[in-house]
Amino acid sequence: MLSDHERRFLLTRRVGHLATADSRAIPHVVPVCFTISQGTLYITIDEKPKRVTGPALKRVRNIDRNPMVAIVVDRYDEDWTRLGWVMLRGRAEILPPGWSTIARRNCYALGTAS
Repeated sequence: MLSDHERRFLLTRRVGHLATADSRAIPHVVPVCFTISQGTLYITIDEKPKRVTGPALKRVRNIDRNPMVAIVVDRYDEDWTRLGWVMLRGRAEILPPGWSTIARRNCYALGTAS
């Protein structure tokens, strides 16, 4: 469950780092944009240029095979008194295209508990 402080922190950030692992537990970390709605963190698979698309993306394949993920959202500042971060760990779910207006194409969700 997120504290109010953690929720407010996440609402001020735009980018996090999603960690997935394949079926052999080999980690894969990528920067992602996210949004939070009703206690769930959503990450879209959008139309930005990528080397591969959709299910061929390594993070999507990893979630299909091993849905346990983590995301770290942080704030760096040269003034180290302003450093901050939140890490969420949980089970991701690949949502079908068109599932929600939150996502333009495919979307996966990580429950954050209300």
